[in-house]
Amino acid sequence: MRFKLAGDYNVSVDEFWTEVFFVPSFVDALHREGLKYSRYEIVEETVGSDCARTRTMLAYPTIEVPRALKRILGADLHYREVANFDPDRRVWRTETSLPRLGQKVTVKTDMYFTDTSPGHSVRTVEFEVRVKIFGVGRILEGFIKRTLTDVYEQARVFTNTWTDNELRGKDTP
Repeated sequence: MRFKLAGDYNVSVDEFWTEVFFVPSFVDALHREGLKYSRYEIVEETVGSDCARTRTMLAYPTIEVPRALKRILGADLHYREVANFDPDRRVWRTETSLPRLGQKVTVKTDMYFTDTSPGHSVRTVEFEVRVKIFGVGRILEGFIKRTLTDVYEQARVFTNTWTDNELRGKDTP
């Protein structure tokens, strides 16, 4: 299944990649406060001389799993995300899997931004979700799509609040 999400951001493309997304305090605040993950761990992170980046992360989201999927996904739902940033194209590419299920469930994303006006941009994320589990594939794909849509919207709202407060010095409600 393929789908695309877009959302408005209160930062330019340059600001997002240089002053927000790779800043450790933002990454921590996003996962702990914005997404309310029970925990996350950056297993490995590298930065090349050309500003290309790679990052491997384990994340433990707090998600309500439908009863029909609990047996398959387990009680300790977590994912492994392997990501890389292409500084020339300004694309954050990820491949996410559920360790419990191996390669039976994978989510690939390409995330990029387009400036819309000074200090504003649109984030676009292209998703490819693959589920290879007989009998519940479509149910699980639907759950993943709904979850990703919600999580990326939470991230957008949190990022806009964070950038208003941390980069612009505004106090927003």
